[in-house]
Amino acid sequence: MTILENKTSVDILLAIVFAYWIYWLWKRRKLYYASSKLSGPLALPLVGNAIQIGAFGNGHEIVERLHKMSKKYPSPYRIWGGLDLLIVISEPDDLEMIYMLKSNLCKDKRYDMMKSCIGSGILSSSGPIWKKHRQILNPAFNRRALNSYQYINDKHAKNLVNSLMKVCDDGKLINVVQYCKRCSGDVFAESLFEEEMMYYKGDKDHLLNLTTDITELIHDRLTKFWQEWDFAYSLSKNCKRINLYLKEYRNFYHTLVKEKIKKYVQTKEDKINNSSKTQEISSKNRSTFETLCDALIDGKINEQEILDEFDNIYNPAMDTTYSQIGFFMMVLGMHKDCQNKLWNEIKEFYKHDMEAKVQTEHLRHLPYLEMCIKELIRLFPTGPIVTRYVTKEFKLKTRDVIIPVGTYLVLSTFILHRDPKYWENPNSFMPERFSAKNTKTRPQSAYLPFSLGQHTCIGQHSAMDLLRTVGVYLIRNFEFHSDLTMEELKLKSDISIRSALGYKALLDALVDEFRTSILFRILILFLLTIFLGIMWSRRKLYALSLYLPGPMAFPILGNTLDLEIFTNQKEIMNTLVKMKKKYGEIFRVWLGPELSIVLSEPEDVETVLLSKIAASKGPKYDLLKTVAGEGLLTSSGDLWKRHRHILNPSFNKICIKSYFVIHNKHAKHMSDNMAKMCNKGLVDVAPHSLRCTADTITEAVFGDDNRFYEGTKDDVLYKTPSLIALLHERICKVWLLSDYIYNRTATGKFFAKERHAYRTYFDKRINDKMDEYLKNREQTNENSRYDYDNDDHNMNSKNSLEIMMEAVLAGKFSRQEVINEFDNIYNPGMDTTYTTLCFFIVMIAINKEHQDKIWNEIKEVFAGDIDAPVTPEHLPKLKHLEMCLKETTRLHPTGPTQMRYLETDLELKHRKLIIPKGASLVLATYSLHRNPKYYENPDKYEPERFLPQNSKRRPQYAFVPFSAGLRDCIGRVFGYDMLKVVAVYLLRNLEFTSDLKYSDIPLVADISVRSAIGYHVTIKKRNRND
Repeated sequence: MTILENKTSVDILLAIVFAYWIYWLWKRRKLYYASSKLSGPLALPLVGNAIQIGAFGNGHEIVERLHKMSKKYPSPYRIWGGLDLLIVISEPDDLEMIYMLKSNLCKDKRYDMMKSCIGSGILSSSGPIWKKHRQILNPAFNRRALNSYQYINDKHAKNLVNSLMKVCDDGKLINVVQYCKRCSGDVFAESLFEEEMMYYKGDKDHLLNLTTDITELIHDRLTKFWQEWDFAYSLSKNCKRINLYLKEYRNFYHTLVKEKIKKYVQTKEDKINNSSKTQEISSKNRSTFETLCDALIDGKINEQEILDEFDNIYNPAMDTTYSQIGFFMMVLGMHKDCQNKLWNEIKEFYKHDMEAKVQTEHLRHLPYLEMCIKELIRLFPTGPIVTRYVTKEFKLKTRDVIIPVGTYLVLSTFILHRDPKYWENPNSFMPERFSAKNTKTRPQSAYLPFSLGQHTCIGQHSAMDLLRTVGVYLIRNFEFHSDLTMEELKLKSDISIRSALGYKALLDALVDEFRTSILFRILILFLLTIFLGIMWSRRKLYALSLYLPGPMAFPILGNTLDLEIFTNQKEIMNTLVKMKKKYGEIFRVWLGPELSIVLSEPEDVETVLLSKIAASKGPKYDLLKTVAGEGLLTSSGDLWKRHRHILNPSFNKICIKSYFVIHNKHAKHMSDNMAKMCNKGLVDVAPHSLRCTADTITEAVFGDDNRFYEGTKDDVLYKTPSLIALLHERICKVWLLSDYIYNRTATGKFFAKERHAYRTYFDKRINDKMDEYLKNREQTNENSRYDYDNDDHNMNSKNSLEIMMEAVLAGKFSRQEVINEFDNIYNPGMDTTYTTLCFFIVMIAINKEHQDKIWNEIKEVFAGDIDAPVTPEHLPKLKHLEMCLKETTRLHPTGPTQMRYLETDLELKHRKLIIPKGASLVLATYSLHRNPKYYENPDKYEPERFLPQNSKRRPQYAFVPFSAGLRDCIGRVFGYDMLKVVAVYLLRNLEFTSDLKYSDIPLVADISVRSAIGYHVTIKKRNRND
C-alpha cells in the first residue's frame, strides 16, 4: 500500500512538472516562432550558442565571433544565449527604427548587473530614473558649456605631449596606453567634476587602472550567462576580485566627491541670500558637478545619485576615450600618407604660431582631422554592441518578422561599421570615406558611433572635442611609426574595442620650423664652413685627380661601381688590370672619399718602397688589427721599427739554416700524405699545402708542433683563409669600415664567430709555449740576455718565440705583443706560402717539361742519395727549381696590390709629379709583373725569364713578389727555402699532371691571388728510373 501511494505521488509530481513545462513552452511560443523565421547557427540544449560565441572561453572575442557569423547569416540573425533568444541586428534601417522606438524597449537585465558596480545612472538605468537624470544633465553638455571646457582639453593635451617627449626618440616602440589613460582621466575629472587629479605625473596609475580592471570584470560577467544569478557569481573568484577593486575605488573617488559636494553646498548656502550672486551663479555655464549639486540642493536627487552619476559618466568617458587616443597614434603610424596630410592641414592652419592654444573654433577648420577621428571610431567603435530587452512586440523594417516580447536585441555597431555594402574595403583605414561627397552615398544610419535617438551618448561632443584637440597637439609635435599593419592588429572587446597587443608606436619628435629657423640657418652656415674647410684642405688631392687619367667618379661612391665592390670584390684585381690598359701606368680611382693613385711602373714602385715618407700602410690596415693586433704587418712608425729590430735575428742566416730540419720533416709528411692520393683522379692540393705550411711556420718560428698534417684540425686551419677573405671584403666596402655598422651585419657577426674560434685555439697554444719557455728558463738558471743592440750576437740561434720571450724578460716586449706577432707572422706567412705552393704544383703539372727539368736537376744534385735530407748547401744548385718558383710568384704575387698612405707629400722625380699627403698609393704588383715592356708574352709560364742574363735586362723593381725596401717581407728567405724543400720531396717521389691549360684557370684575389676553381691535379708515383 505504501509503495502504491509513493508511486502515485511521483506520478502526480511528474504530471505537474510536465504541465508546467508545456505551459512554459506555450508562453515562449512566439520566441521559438521568431527563431524559426531567422537564420542562425545550430543551438545546443540549455547552453544554446554559448560555445560558438566564446562565452565559455575568452569573452573578449565575442564581438569578433558575432562579426564572423554575420558573414554567414545576414542581418537579422538569431543566437541563443542559454535560454535567452538574442537577435543580432546590423542593418541601418532596422537600427534606426529600433533606436527611435520609445515604448517598446528597455535596457536588459545585463544593465542591472552593472548597477552593483556603478549604481543607477544614465548608462545603467532605464525608465523614470534615466529620464530624470538625463533632463538634469543635458544643460551641462550643451555647446556653450562644452566651449568652456576647451581650456581643460588644451592643458592636458599639452601635458600628454610633454610626457611623451621624455620617452620618444630613443628608437624603441612605446606602449602609450598609460599616457593616454592619464590624459583622459585628467580631462574628465576636471571638466566634469572640477577636480585636478594630475594623473599626468604618473604617481596615481594604480587608481586609473582600477577603472580598466573593473570594466573588464563587468564585461566578463555580462558575457557568461550562468553568472547572471547573484548567488552563482558570488562563488566565483572574479566576484571577490571586483569587490576588492570597488572597495579601493570607492574609498578614494567617492570620498573625494562627497567632500566636494559638502564644500559646494556650504558655499552655495553662504551666498544664497545675495541676489546678485544668485543671478550670477544661475546665469553662468555650470559644470556637470555644479549641475548635479544644484539638483541636490533643489531636492531632485540625493547624494548617492551624484556618486552613481560620477561612476556612470567618468568611468565610461575615460575608458572609451583613452583607447581612441591610443588607436590614433598607432594607426597613423601605419599610414604615413594620412599622417602627412594631417600634418599639412595643421601646419597650414597654425602657420603663424605652431604653439598656439587649440580653441573650439579652430576645430571646425580642420576637416581632415575630423575625418581621421571618425574613421577611427568607425573601425573601433566605443560601444561595439548595445543590448535592449523587448517589452512590446514590433515588426522589423527590412524583414517580415515580428520581434516578440522577451527577446534580447544585440545592436552591433561593430558589424554595421564593417559592412562591405556601405564601406568599401571595410577593414582599411580610409579617412576620405567621411568627406562630404562620400558621406552622401551612404544611409545616414550606416554610421552610429554614439548610438541614436533618446539614448544617444550625452558626452559625444565632449569626447570629439578632446580627441581633436589631442590630435592637433600630437601631430604638431610627433611623427608616428608602427611596424604593424591593419591586418596584424588584433582586437579584443569588453565594453569598448581595444587593441589586444597594446598601443605601441615609435615616436619621433618634430621641431618647430618657425622657432628653429635661425638656429637651422646657423647650423647650415656652420656645416658649410666645415665643408669648405675640408675641401680647401684637400684641394691638392682634387687638383691631382683632375690631372691624372681615370674613370669618372660619382659623388660619395667614387669608383666603387666601376670596381664592382657592391657585387664581386674578388674581381677588383682584374678590373685594375683592365683600367691599367685603358689609362696607362699611373691613374687614379676614388674609393668613396679616398683618392688612390695606382702605380705599376718599376721606377714608381722603387720610389715608393724606398721612401721613408711612404712607409705608413694607412688606416685600412687597421682593420687587420681586428685579427692580428699590432705587429710587423699591421703597424707603422716606432712600434714597427722596435718589433722589426727585435725579430730580425730570428730570420738571420744561422736561424734560417737551423729551420731545415723542420722543413724536411713537414715536407716528408706532405709527400707521404699526397702519395696516398696517387691514381685517385683529380686531387685538390690545397688542404695538403695548407697543413704543411701551417706545421712548418708554427714549429720553426714558434717551436710549436701542431701536427696539422694528420688532418684532424682542418677546422682551425681554415679559419685563417676565412678571416682573410672576410677582411678583404670589409676593406673594399667603404660603408663597412665603421665598427658600429659592421658588427651589426650578418657578415660581421660571422667574422666575430670565426675570430673567436681562431683565438680560442692559438692563444692557448702560444700562452702554453710562453709558460713552458719561462719555466725552462728558470730551471736552467740561464742569466744571459740577448743583446738586441749587437747584430753580431746571433750565435744563440733562437727562434722568434724565444727571442720575443727574451724581450719580455728584458722589459722590451709584453706577452700580448708576442701573441700579436704570432698572428702577424703566421697568418700572412701561411696564407701566401700555401697559395704559392698550390700554384707551383699546378704550374709544373700543366708545364710538364719544366717538371721534368726540375726532376733531372734533383737527380743530379742528390746523385749520391736521392732520399737525402735537403740542406742549405743543396738549394743554390737547384737553379731551375728557383726559376720555376720565381715565375710562379711573378704570375701569382703574394700581394697583388700593396698599399701605402702618405702623411706628407711624396715626389715621383722621374715624372716631376708630387703626390699630396692624404692620398693612398696602390702598387699594382700583379700588373707590374705582367707588363709586356719587361716580360714578353707576360701571361705565359716561362721560368727562363729568370736566367741571370734575362734578369739583368729588367729594372730591379720590375719583380717584387715579397715587396722590397724598408718594409720588405721579413720571412721571404724562410718562405723560399720551405717551398724549395717541399718541391724536392714532392718531385722525387711524385709526378703531377693536368689536362688544363693555364688560360683555363680564372684568377681572383683578396689579400693574395687565388684560383677560382681550386688547385686540382692528377698524382702518380714517380718512376725514378725514367
